[in-house]
Amino acid sequence: MRRTLLVATLTAPLALLGACGKDAPAPTSETPGAMAQALEAPPAPTSPAGGAASGALPAGHPPIGGAATPPPGPVDPSAPLPPGHPPIGGGAAPAPAPGGAAGGDEVAAGPIDVGGVHLVPPGPWMPERPASSMRLAQYRLPPAAGDTAPAVVTVIVAGGDAQSNITRWVGQFEGSPEPRVESWDAGGRKVTLVRIAGAFAQPNMQMNGPAGPATPGMVMLALIVPTDDGQSVFVKGTGPEATMNAAELGFRALVASPVKGGE
Repeated sequence: MRRTLLVATLTAPLALLGACGKDAPAPTSETPGAMAQALEAPPAPTSPAGGAASGALPAGHPPIGGAATPPPGPVDPSAPLPPGHPPIGGGAAPAPAPGGAAGGDEVAAGPIDVGGVHLVPPGPWMPERPASSMRLAQYRLPPAAGDTAPAVVTVIVAGGDAQSNITRWVGQFEGSPEPRVESWDAGGRKVTLVRIAGAFAQPNMQMNGPAGPATPGMVMLALIVPTDDGQSVFVKGTGPEATMNAAELGFRALVASPVKGGE
């Protein structure tokens, strides 16, 4: 009896060991490197619902997986551009306003005060932007009945005696016609009005450049008013005869009383 119990006690642990050996996993041939790669491999991308990444991305989401950015949609040509945006589609920029001034930029009319001389331009004289920086002012005179072109009046300050300037102006007309010259006192100043009529050749603004072709039936009116500093204000206009004849009263009224500024 005692021998039977001893044998049972010794065989029970051996049976348990045999059963554990059957359930243990068999050794594999995978190397440690292969196992590490398997552990480090990222999972396949999934959609927000947990499926494969085959659905569309949300609006505005950047592309994933190296996909190209989709091209932008068509542009509505009627949609307004932001303020200050340049024109698109090869459209031309708006043309500048006549006279070199931007749209809405008008030249204000007013009296001329320079060197103690105060001149008030007549109402019919339309001020415009001077074509040269040497000009204090510039005006356009509408054509009179029978004329097709307007006249232009310029105002500058320069030196030189009156006779030298008159001689130069006469040389701008074919045949050097005899000028009509008048002088009178206005506000304590000796003013001079010159009138020259004939075929006028527009002088070239470049030094020693050839003059333009002569235009017959033209008249030049020039008013010379001395300033306090020894120079003179020259108000000179050239245009068709009828237009300039009508403007002569305006030239005379311009210096009806060229008093010193502030008096």
